[in-house]
Amino acid sequence: MLPFSFCTVLLATYFATSLADVSPREGQVIASCLDRVGGMTYENAERLQRYKQWADNYEEFPCFTNCYLNKLSTLYKENSGFNETAVIEQFGKEVHKVCQRRLSEGRDACDIAYNGFHCLVTMLDDPFVHIDRLPNITTEARTVMKDCLRPYDRSLYNRIKEYSKLPTREPIRCYTKCIVDNLQLLNPINRHWNIASLRHHLNIRFEKGSMKHCHALTPHRKRNACAWVFRELTCFMQSKPK
Repeated sequence: MLPFSFCTVLLATYFATSLADVSPREGQVIASCLDRVGGMTYENAERLQRYKQWADNYEEFPCFTNCYLNKLSTLYKENSGFNETAVIEQFGKEVHKVCQRRLSEGRDACDIAYNGFHCLVTMLDDPFVHIDRLPNITTEARTVMKDCLRPYDRSLYNRIKEYSKLPTREPIRCYTKCIVDNLQLLNPINRHWNIASLRHHLNIRFEKGSMKHCHALTPHRKRNACAWVFRELTCFMQSKPK
């Protein structure tokens, strides 16, 4: 049996990202739900950390999810299934919509619990769901963001979340320029930003002088349009009006 502190660390790497903060009680529940497969061994801990990579229709620890959710979560109860209100509160309407069919799919309670919960936590990493969850942008902006992402190799999709950190180097090369071009946020002839469109589509508000400051970051605009468009737009997003 693993030390209890290790169990807590394990849960923090996975379950705490989608449920409540890890607690001693949660650690005990995890251990008890793994009793039928040998308890919280190092091997089982490693497999549990890969929960999101488990097959959609095969729970590697039979009935583990049903056991876990019934003992700790308001999301699901064996006699009544998934609580729609709780699912939406914890995962959002977009994830609920994608997983709605899976929330009631299965031969028995164990299947239903796994199918539904595995879909919910997996969809949190889906880049298109991530775009749907972005606040204060227009539907057209969301559509363009998705369309601009699709041509890229799927191995790059997980980088979409890095944009929220406002990095100095673009995570997916030229992705921002595609969005800017399709939403017509920048005049291609005089290279002036369309302030009204930036406000409308992306809810960007400018502080006095911020436009000039952001332009100063890219003195060589004729070089690498993807780079300077990304850098200036990121700068705009960092500028907060008083």
